[in-house]
Amino acid sequence: MRLRFGITALVLALSFFAKFWLLSILNWSPDLVLAALLTAAFFVDFREYAVLLLASLWFMNWQPGLHPEIVWLGLLLSVAFFAHYYSPWQSWLSNAVFTLAVLAAFYGLLDLELLRTPGFWLNVGSTAIYGAVTFFFLQQFVGRPSRSRQPAARP
Repeated sequence: MRLRFGITALVLALSFFAKFWLLSILNWSPDLVLAALLTAAFFVDFREYAVLLLASLWFMNWQPGLHPEIVWLGLLLSVAFFAHYYSPWQSWLSNAVFTLAVLAAFYGLLDLELLRTPGFWLNVGSTAIYGAVTFFFLQQFVGRPSRSRQPAARP
């Protein structure tokens, strides 16, 4: 359990580092932290996820005051955590669908016109790819996702 949380926290910290590195180099960065948090929902339990989510939201909102965007992001990620237990698909597909759904909902809540820009779709594509890579990395090093709908092994 501790190893699972530690590796997931390390992946999240590396996502923050990569986000800020891409922002400083390219002056643009995809939502790597969002993808890492969504992927973490499949591998950790609720208490661990709450710690990761609250720490990430606090780190993203280092200025005084609580911004509505941070509240929306926290709510959407929390809903995605609980919704993954009821997803009819396998975990890897659920991760991709939830990444797309949370990104569309988050940007749609901010401004619907953002959904029509090419930058949004570049962001969606790169975030989805990063989420898939993160999912398969965690699956290799942490093990099977918690309560996943993976097909059972045949005898």
